Amino acid sequence: MKIVKSNLISRLSQDEGGSVLVWLAFTFFLLFGSLALAVDLARVFVFQNRLDLAAEASSLIAAQNLYLLPEDDLFALAYEVARNKVEDNPFPSFTTGEVLLDDFSISKIDDDVSIEVSLKGKLPTTLLRSLNFFEDIDVQATAIAEMTFSKTELVMVLDSSLVAEASGKLSEIKTVANYVVGQVERLVNAGKNIKLAIVPNANVFMNVAPNKGWVQSSDWPDDLIPPNVPGVTQWSGSLENQRWCIGRRLGTAAVLPVSPLTEPFPLILAINKEVGADGINIFSITTDDNCGSSPIRPLSASVSAFGGYLADVDAAGVFARGRSSVWAERLLSPNWQGIWNADADTPVDYGTGMRKVVLFLTGSGDTGNSQDEQDFSESCERLKQFGVKLIILNYGGGSSTNAGYESCINAGGFYGTFDESASFKSTVADFVKSLTSSRLIALN
Repeated sequence: MKIVKSNLISRLSQDEGGSVLVWLAFTFFLLFGSLALAVDLARVFVFQNRLDLAAEASSLIAAQNLYLLPEDDLFALAYEVARNKVEDNPFPSFTTGEVLLDDFSISKIDDDVSIEVSLKGKLPTTLLRSLNFFEDIDVQATAIAEMTFSKTELVMVLDSSLVAEASGKLSEIKTVANYVVGQVERLVNAGKNIKLAIVPNANVFMNVAPNKGWVQSSDWPDDLIPPNVPGVTQWSGSLENQRWCIGRRLGTAAVLPVSPLTEPFPLILAINKEVGADGINIFSITTDDNCGSSPIRPLSASVSAFGGYLADVDAAGVFARGRSSVWAERLLSPNWQGIWNADADTPVDYGTGMRKVVLFLTGSGDTGNSQDEQDFSESCERLKQFGVKLIILNYGGGSSTNAGYESCINAGGFYGTFDESASFKSTVADFVKSLTSSRLIALN
């Protein structure tokens, strides 16, 4: 093969000075190439770290919401977190090329509590590009995270007062309560140890049907109604399954979680008797208007029916936060084990690793009742003493309630006031997310 040299190369090769220029040019090329390689390799390492952080953040948020979001929403959330970490933060460059999240995938691991996120990003070269090397460099990262969950007993207190209904707040409160029920059901279906209780109408009286054993046996009017006396009833079924309530006990039992088997409650129920046209006695129930139509629901993992239950919650009376806090305490107190239902271990003892939470959803403000305020203060102190987390979300309830509610918040608790429905719902969603957490297992 015949090699033809250019005139410039021929001249340079014919004298010593030309040889020096060749070596200088070659040396410059090596130095510039080494510099270009060093710069772009450094950028690759920086970009790899960014992709690792993106994969980690994306997998953690996906694992935390694994059973709280539909698959499409979960993918969208995890993708947006990764994309933001990769693309939306400035990246040092000498060119106009942008770093891009080129590929994203998410998959559930066989153990059903872990999520794997895989990312691939494209990194434009800088100095190497000027030497016509490497248009873009592919960088990959994979992270695996798992959902973690602490066993939980959750009590949800609803302000279903007449004031809340008149202001339109009750409808919003029931909407977010339904959302909480739905998310708890997702966690239960995923095998998580969580139980939910509901205080549907927290005013001066409490509907505890069908627990007639909580009142003095002499107060229960079985002997005054058919079939023990002649006549017919206007209600169907047993009396204990009708609308009736109990009132405030006397002394310390009024606020302390004393068992009703030790200190029964006063009965709020009246039976009317009228003589019909045919001379037959007709019996009907008259219950105080402050007695809500929906009975209190004890802790249960069977929450599938709670949605329909909430739809039937009607407004009644005036919201009494003191009585509501006292009843939330009774739902969580080990003093009431085996009283709410046949499960002798529910509610569990304090200090046994069970996370206990009370979620107040209020919207009508203060009752102005000094006795109820004292009940609230005393109950809050006991709940805080036993490490119960208190979440109080006051939707349009007015600033006058702030001091009492804020004083009730303990470590890990939260109090917030909301004028807008969107912020109220968003905060409830954040609360549900706080019930779960996640941890990183692997990063490759």
